Amino acid sequence: MNENMKDLEAYFLQLVEEKQLELIWHLDRREKCEITFTYGHSAWAVYVYREDPMSAFREYAMFLLFMCYADCLADDYEDWKPAAAKAVNYLRKLPKETRNRSLEFAYTSIALWYEASGNSKSEWYRKQADIYRLDADDVNLWDAVRTMDTMEEDELFDFCLYVLRYIVEQGCFGEDTFYPDWQRDQYELMEKVLNKAVEHFANDSDNTTLNRSFIYFLKGIYLKRTRRFELAETVWKAYFELPHIEEACFTPSFFHALWGECCLHRMDEAHAKAHFLKVRKEEEPLVWEYVQSLLNKKEASAEDLNEACWQIVTDACCQNNVTPQSLKESIDTFFVPPEMEDEEEQDEEVDEEDNGEEECAYTFDDWYADAEGGDSLAQLVVGHLYYMGEYVTRNYRLAREWFYLSALQGNAVAQMNLAYMYAHGYGTEVNEPEAAKWRQKAETNQGEEIQEYGNLILTDE
Repeated sequence: MNENMKDLEAYFLQLVEEKQLELIWHLDRREKCEITFTYGHSAWAVYVYREDPMSAFREYAMFLLFMCYADCLADDYEDWKPAAAKAVNYLRKLPKETRNRSLEFAYTSIALWYEASGNSKSEWYRKQADIYRLDADDVNLWDAVRTMDTMEEDELFDFCLYVLRYIVEQGCFGEDTFYPDWQRDQYELMEKVLNKAVEHFANDSDNTTLNRSFIYFLKGIYLKRTRRFELAETVWKAYFELPHIEEACFTPSFFHALWGECCLHRMDEAHAKAHFLKVRKEEEPLVWEYVQSLLNKKEASAEDLNEACWQIVTDACCQNNVTPQSLKESIDTFFVPPEMEDEEEQDEEVDEEDNGEEECAYTFDDWYADAEGGDSLAQLVVGHLYYMGEYVTRNYRLAREWFYLSALQGNAVAQMNLAYMYAHGYGTEVNEPEAAKWRQKAETNQGEEIQEYGNLILTDE
């Protein structure tokens, strides 16, 4: 990242932090929170509203600020892409719901900026914006996942296959690494759909061998790509135990080659060779050529073979046409990362924890709402979460403010934490007199809450 962009990011982060501190003391400004920055001789403002989650306030505000700044640059015919790339980085850190409803805005804006410069990429971004606008028509990928149990069999099979075909997009042969472009959401979706497909089709004796073999094929590839080779081999074995194997989706040569590769990856050359020798040239010429290279320990390219696999699977997954085209477009978009081709895009790691909110029975935003309402325990918890950086971005200044509000109400744990922060200079200057004052208040005031919420006391450990 160039120095100008680093300075700009530091400037924006300071604006956001100051606004968060202001909101702690002025609750009425949460309805429509204005953050103003200067560009040239003008002031520009972005807004965060009460319904926007406070757990992602920092990330959402930074996304808006960088998008607004990129728009200013585009209006002045300057290079807006580094700022837009930073906006996309912050967008990716947002919770799923907030992220999805912001994608249409991001894609539409980027399309307009490319369009103004005559760049054909505008068409790609325009299409993505249109796809995310499908939510307004109740066409939503995750809604479809939640309703799989109520789908008709043909509809369910078509939907599962269309999602699962992305298993083979990045290759079936020659790969023993995880899907490099996927993030947590993609793996989560694939696991849910694959488990449903296996449960409903692969283990149902009423389903045809063709359908069941297709599911086995996709499941085996997924296990192989995610380096669970022994589990993949159990799938290949189940495939060969299917009744009427001659009706299966792929020839035995295909599966022997895949099984042999699994053996190779786990360093079992003897069994690998045994499977490779069962590959027949007349059944699969491309597979035969690839396997012969492996047997002769020559460098083997699987590019043509993987392309053929992708084509076969794609053709098979589009036969029924039961899944609406709009939903298929949503699935396609879900597996396509944004096309920001700028080195700035890689400057930050994507937060794959999704703020952890789904793992918490009582979310950060629930605690925050109670803290705003004056609950001293909630204020203590929010301060602790900010201090630890759990379910929200770590911020010592915000932690200190919430500990202070709780301490004013006599919460002994908050008073101890406030003393600790003053003593160590977290979120404030080191101030021993203040530390001693709050430590004394805590010792005078401690009661049941010290025992009940002792795990929230800050220590050097």
